[in-house]
Amino acid sequence: MRTFKLYVLYILKHIGFFKILLFLNRKKLRILCYHGLSYRDEHRFSPGLFMTPDTFKMRIDAINALGLDVLPLEDAVNKLFAGELKRPTVVITFDDGFVSTFELGIPILKQFSYPSTVYVTTYYQQKQNPIFRLIVQYFFWRTQCDLLDLKGYSLPFEGSYPLSTTDDKSTICWKLIDFAEQELQEYQRLELTKKLQKSLKIAISDNFAPKLMMLATDQVLKDSQSDGVDIQLHTHRHRLPENPKECNGEVESNKAILEKIMDKKLNHMCYPSGIWSPDHFACLRTVKVSTATTCDPGINKKDTNSLALKRYLDSEEKKQIEFEADICGVTDIILNFKRLFHKFY
Repeated sequence: MRTFKLYVLYILKHIGFFKILLFLNRKKLRILCYHGLSYRDEHRFSPGLFMTPDTFKMRIDAINALGLDVLPLEDAVNKLFAGELKRPTVVITFDDGFVSTFELGIPILKQFSYPSTVYVTTYYQQKQNPIFRLIVQYFFWRTQCDLLDLKGYSLPFEGSYPLSTTDDKSTICWKLIDFAEQELQEYQRLELTKKLQKSLKIAISDNFAPKLMMLATDQVLKDSQSDGVDIQLHTHRHRLPENPKECNGEVESNKAILEKIMDKKLNHMCYPSGIWSPDHFACLRTVKVSTATTCDPGINKKDTNSLALKRYLDSEEKKQIEFEADICGVTDIILNFKRLFHKFY
């Protein structure tokens, strides 16, 4: 099915349909979503989260070749809602604040003097520890071991666990993650990470170790402003409960940390994991969030809710023709047709 879709997209591009739609959608706003870039093999581990620098460069080259305006988030949304967008416009955003975003992604944007927004989650950014659930998954993905012996781990489920299949690895991996996130403190999770790395025989170079599943330091965030980067909000613990008090706490903690680092007020946010509800809106208005981006695909129009802005989530697995279909508006037509079809059938 995907092969047929790609074939159709190539035909549509060849006959000029992409450029026609790009012109027709010139008063609408495209927002792109990225996460981290890959130093080594992270794009094979999680192609939805990590992208090779070469693929990212291809995306930016396409934006440049198509002649899109790349604007800072606030400028772009202000123009969108004021009806002042006259040319095809795109905003480039990154979630989480991975070290690789600043070391590998921003330098590519600097070649074109393109601005970007980085939404930073602050718990692991402040701890300067690797993101626990990500690094544990990465270790199990990389290991060549057939067995994991948890003897001496001081866990309530010690014993030997087979790692012969993907399902075997997933079972014990998530058993460890769930237990550690619910029962252990951060220093204990870090110690568990070190034990797992040794038991699973994961070799990591000294140069790579400080970057693996790590978020940028305060100084890197602060210095990034001179590279056209706008640091914005992404909650403290990468979660946004619907309970108003808990929702406020997540955003306020995030704001307090980042506003101190950046020495300015922050009022833009993206929903962690793209999970959102209209029930969040009242909370976000209370904590003075003026825009919030989702991971719902589509192009934003003048009447789009500012707290439910759409974004195209790019990935290593997305073909270049699919990316161009996103930014030209072809994907939006396909999505709208699917919604209409499901509505009546």
